[in-house]
This record gives sequence, structure tokens and C-alpha cells, in this order.
Amino acid sequence: ERCSRISLKDLNFLSDETRCADGINFSAQTILRFGIAILGTKISFQLAIELGWPIIFLVVSGVIGTLAFGIAVSRLFGFRIRFAFLSAGSVAICGVSAAMAISAILPKDHKSEQRLSVCIVCVTLLSTFAMITYPIFTNALGFDYSISGVFLGTTIHDVAQVVVGAGFSISEETGEVATMVKLVRVAMLAPVIFFASLFICSYIGKTGLTEKPPLIPSFVIM
Repeated sequence: ERCSRISLKDLNFLSDETRCADGINFSAQTILRFGIAILGTKISFQLAIELGWPIIFLVVSGVIGTLAFGIAVSRLFGFRIRFAFLSAGSVAICGVSAAMAISAILPKDHKSEQRLSVCIVCVTLLSTFAMITYPIFTNALGFDYSISGVFLGTTIHDVAQVVVGAGFSISEETGEVATMVKLVRVAMLAPVIFFASLFICSYIGKTGLTEKPPLIPSFVIM
């Protein structure tokens, strides 16, 4: 209950300084969204093919399964569909970047900022924990560089933790495999956002409300 009342203002005292507000908002929205856009420049069809279709199928099914599981169990913990989709999407795809993209298409209410703040904090903490412990786990089980890279790329949320923190801390080869697998997950952001936007716009249209989120945010198109 306490976490549900967290807002961005609780996470940094500078947000109370009015002279810092414009800079904080610009960094949290424009700069981060630009980062999501240029991240896509690293993704290519050839890169995905190099992994092999079984790995691609594993990544795609993992993203879909994580989204379905998160939405399905959300009611058991008293959460509604908005927070369920936001949190499950950030875990399934690419952490904070996915959270920002999904938040951009969700209908806004008085708890939108709180949901986004809690999601960003939690997914960052979990990614950091995984970045430290997962390489130890893969070494203990005797995984080779290929299996280790696939495991890290399909399980850790944020790109930085996968690539720099976990993958290359094991070996150069593991880092390269983890990077390719993770970027295939990142590529899932666009179709997930597109189909979710279609559903949301259809739902809002049935309710008679006039304010609709963008079908696909511009930074996702980029």
C-alpha cells in the first residue's frame, strides 16, 4: 500500500525545486525516449537470423508468455490491468525503456505517475540483482558461453545490465550472444505497443471517451 503512493517526487529531492522541474521532465521523457529510438538502430534482421529460429521462437514465446502470466495473476494481488500490463511489459521486453513506451499509450489517470515510478524502481532493482547473481548461477551450473548468453539475454530486463554487467563479465563471447538475444527482445517492443494500442483505442471508443492515446508513439516508430 505504501509503495502504491510513491511518486517521482518521492525519489529525488531535486524534484521539489521548481528550477529543476523542466530539466527533470525533459530527461525523464524526451532524452529517455530518444534513447529508446536509437537503441533500435542496433537491431537487424540478419542479426536475428544468426541466432537461429529456435532461439527467436524462444524469445518471442517468452515475451508473450510473460505478458500473459503477469496480466493473469495481477488480480490475485489486487492490481488492475493497467499496472499489470505496464509491469509485465517492462519485465518481458526491455525494462525501463519498455515501461516508458507502454506508459505513453496507456490512458492517463491520477495514478499514472505512481504506477510508472514504482515499475521503474522495481524493475531496475531486480535487473541489478540479476546482473550480479545470474553470472554466478551460470558458472555454478557449468553453462558454456552460448547457453549462458541465451539465458542472460532472455531473463534480465534492462539492456545495460544484460550486455555490460552480466554478459561481458563472463566472457567476450557470452556478452555478444547475450547482446543479440536481448536485442531480439527489444525488437518485440514495436509489435507489442502496436497491438496494445489497437486494443486500448477500441476500448476507449466503446466507452464514448474522446481522448485516445497515440496509436504508436513517435519514438517507437523511429
